[in-house]
This record gives sequence, structure tokens and C-alpha cells, in this order.
Amino acid sequence: LFFRYRDLAARNCLVGEAMTVKVADFGLARYMERDVTYRAREGAKFPIKWTAPEGLVYNCFSIKSDVWAFGVLLWEIATYGAAPYPGVELQDVYVLLEKGTRMEAPQGCPDAVYQLMLDCWSWNSEDRPSFKEMYTRLETIRTSSDINEAVEHELQRHRIRMPPAPLPPPPPTTVAALAPRRSSSCDRMDESNRE
Repeated sequence: LFFRYRDLAARNCLVGEAMTVKVADFGLARYMERDVTYRAREGAKFPIKWTAPEGLVYNCFSIKSDVWAFGVLLWEIATYGAAPYPGVELQDVYVLLEKGTRMEAPQGCPDAVYQLMLDCWSWNSEDRPSFKEMYTRLETIRTSSDINEAVEHELQRHRIRMPPAPLPPPPPTTVAALAPRRSSSCDRMDESNRE
């Protein structure tokens, strides 16, 4: 089974019990019988800020294109859901990538995680890690140190506090039902009808 997902982004990830993450929205995904590159039709639309350079220019998608998008997904997670390439217009993304510009490390992001992002964003798709390699690296980061401590250390280094947990929504305000009130114009109508 080979898929070219082509839309790996935080908006398409569902988090369930025990922090299990499931990928949703397979609208752009393509099933491939073997591990080959998928070429999209001319004029097809893609989420530009998550798409690898070869997808933007040649409409070609491989498993390594999804690796690129996974790097952007890591960046989204590390920024608590910020939109990638902040302040960059869609038409400027490819030019920046071609020049070698990559998104900066999010504040509080451990160096090892940012390095993984940079590896995912290698210009040459063959230089990007495999998903198996990324899993191994992330597992090593998780087990070699407490990731929360690493994030807290980075945040302290930048003198930033982690955002507080969101407050629960306030309880609904109950509105007392008002008794229907008769309009004064109705009173005038009643008086005119009596005459």
C-alpha cells in the first residue's frame, strides 16, 4: 500500500485518547500500487505552504514530498498552531525556498527537533529522511530527555513562558424569560375601536 497524502498539516490531524494522532481528510491523497512518484494534472491546486518544491514546480509528489510537509507540521506543532511562513505571500514561497530560506526555529523548540525540520526541508528530495528514520529520531529525542524539560529550557533561554492552558468556556448565562408586554400602540388601537 502506497499513498501520496499531499496535504499533511495540523488542520488534518485528529488527536484522540492517549495522544493518538490520526490523519484525516484524504481529499488530495492518491493510492499508488508501487512506490513511485505521482504527477498531478496541470492546474491542480495544492496547499502551497506545505508543498515541497518539486510539487510546486513540476506537480510531482513522492513519499519525500510528504516528508517535507511533515517538517512543516512539526513547525506548526512547535508554534502552537501558527500558520507557516508568517508574513510571506503565497506567490513568494517558492522564490524564498529556492534561495535556501527556511522558517526559523520556533521559540522554545529543542535544537534536535529543529534540525529534523531542516532535514525534512532539504531541497533535494533524496536528502530528506524517511518516515522510519524520523520516527527513530523523534523517539530518541523523547526518551533521551524529557521533552517538556527541553522545551521549558529553550523557553527560559529566550525568556518566554509557555502559554497557559486555555481556560474552560464560561458557563452559559441564563437569561430570565420576560413576560410578554403589550405595546402602548395596541392600547390606542383598542380605544379607537371602541368609538
